[in-house]
Amino acid sequence: MILLLSPAAGCALGIVQSPIPTNIGESLESDDQSRIDDFQQRREANLMLAARTQLQQHDPSACRRTLEHILKQAPDHRKAQLLLAAAHLADNELQASERVLDAVLTQWPNDSEALRAKALLLDSGALTEEVDGRSVNAISAETPASAKAASSVREAVSALRRQQPAEAVQILRATIEQHPQHAQSYRTLGVALYRMDDAHGAQGALTQALSLDNEDALTYFLLGCVLERLGNVAAAEESYSQAERIDSVSGR
Repeated sequence: MILLLSPAAGCALGIVQSPIPTNIGESLESDDQSRIDDFQQRREANLMLAARTQLQQHDPSACRRTLEHILKQAPDHRKAQLLLAAAHLADNELQASERVLDAVLTQWPNDSEALRAKALLLDSGALTEEVDGRSVNAISAETPASAKAASSVREAVSALRRQQPAEAVQILRATIEQHPQHAQSYRTLGVALYRMDDAHGAQGALTQALSLDNEDALTYFLLGCVLERLGNVAAAEESYSQAERIDSVSGR
């Protein structure tokens, strides 16, 4: 405490002087780091918004370039990786999309968004032997009455493997004309249309598939991916929830 004399009152006034901090440098450094972190977070948020907009505007190449700025500084940025996988998928770069998703699932094995995106790749039948096996098993489980439709789905899946979604769409539409109650044809049509950047058409095909079989978890997953691409987040979440409900009941 410092004592000051008041000339008017002739008495001593006690004034408390704040102690001088001994860690001014550390305080300033901490404040600077906070500002840097805040700037980095706002920068990443702005870049993510720009990348999502570019993908919604059907420009996956620009989306990837924008995401590179984020991933250069933060290679483990989960949201950026997931969006990068979606951009690769929109450009029919299936193997590149799979690599990104595998990297995400290595770090976060139960990440629901990565698993949803993996579901979209899965039904394209374009990647691994495991996928081929699942497609064959699904086809072999068809009833004899729908064997011809199942065979056409096999042809369509083969076209998707060869990066020919337009050919797949042609095959599936002809099949649906002959077999309008075949849910798998509509589901695979939804994937093919999505691969052709026709998200609205994909939504219609997947919705029709669910009208024929409303207990297929994969179709709900796929529809969720499409709705998310269209910007309908609430409806996408509802579709994902339905898929999770079916999976939990069936034990898959």
